[in-house]
Amino acid sequence: TWTPSPGSSLLLRLGAETVRADGAETIQGRTVKSPDGRMRLRVLVDRPLIEIIANGGAFYLPMPRKDAGEDF
Repeated sequence: TWTPSPGSSLLLRLGAETVRADGAETIQGRTVKSPDGRMRLRVLVDRPLIEIIANGGAFYLPMPRKDAGEDF
């Protein structure tokens, strides 16, 4: 759980990928609806894919991995 504030950001480095959430309540530039001002993030990492799930499934973003699942 993360509480974004104006000007803040959260970076997750996962192999060759970087996932960014920011204080404007966006993840990778896409708006996340959070009724109480908090982001509840779940990030699943598999060999070909990173899946970002926020706020109990209200937001879902699959991302293909550039590093083809190499160890990190």
